[in-house]
Amino acid sequence: MQGRAAEGPQKWMFGATLCKMSCTVEEGNIGESIIPKEFYVVKNKGVLGLEYYEDKYTTLLEDDEKKLRLFPSMKPSGRSEVLQLMKVLDNMLMNAGVDEKDMKLEGPSQIHNLLELLKTEQNIYNIVFHELIRQVSVECAERGELLAKLRQRYVSLLDKIPHQVLSLYNDLLAQRALDRSLTEEIIYFKNSIGELTSELHQVREHDLRVSKEAKQAQAELAKALKSAKKNA
Repeated sequence: MQGRAAEGPQKWMFGATLCKMSCTVEEGNIGESIIPKEFYVVKNKGVLGLEYYEDKYTTLLEDDEKKLRLFPSMKPSGRSEVLQLMKVLDNMLMNAGVDEKDMKLEGPSQIHNLLELLKTEQNIYNIVFHELIRQVSVECAERGELLAKLRQRYVSLLDKIPHQVLSLYNDLLAQRALDRSLTEEIIYFKNSIGELTSELHQVREHDLRVSKEAKQAQAELAKALKSAKKNA
C-alpha cells in the first residue's frame, strides 16, 4: 500500500541554533532520526501500541497513533529511503526560503539577517547529514562512525563562523564610531580655525584703518603747525 507524507505547516520554521544531536553507530544501534515529524511518511492505521515490522531491507516502526512509519525507518537501508531523503532536503530548503532572492528577514542589520539565514540553511544540512549517516551505518557501522565524526567536526567548525563574523562586525562598528567621532572633531577644529581666521582678518583691517587715521591726523597736525609758524 502506498504511504503518504505526514502533513505539516506550509512554512516550516527552524531554530536559530544548529542541531548537535549525536549519531550513535555502534553495532545494532544507529541512533534515532532527527527528521522533523512534518516530513514523516506514514502508512494506514495498525494496531495500538509500539511494534517493529521487519522486512528484507528495513525495519518499520508503528507508534501509539496507529500509524506505520515508513520514513524515516528504524534501520534505513533501501533505495526508497535515499530518494525520500532527497525530497525532504528539497522541501526543507524550499519551505525555509533559502533560495529566494528577495527574502526579507527581520534583524538589526544585514549581517544579522545573513547569519540567521546561514544558520537556518546549515540546520537543514545537519539534519539531512544525520539521516544519511543512519542509512550508511546499516551496511557499515565503522563508515557511519567516521561520517558522524566528520559531521560533528564540520558542525563545530561552521559554528565558529557566526561568532567570528559578529566579532569582526562589532569591531567594524566600533571603528566607524571612532571615525565618526574623529570626523566631528576635525569639523569642529576646522570651524574654529575659520572663526579665528575671520577674527584675525577683522583685527588686521582695524589696525590698517587705525594706522591710516593716525597718519592722516599726523599730517594734519604738521600742516597746522606749519601754518601757525607762518602767521607768527
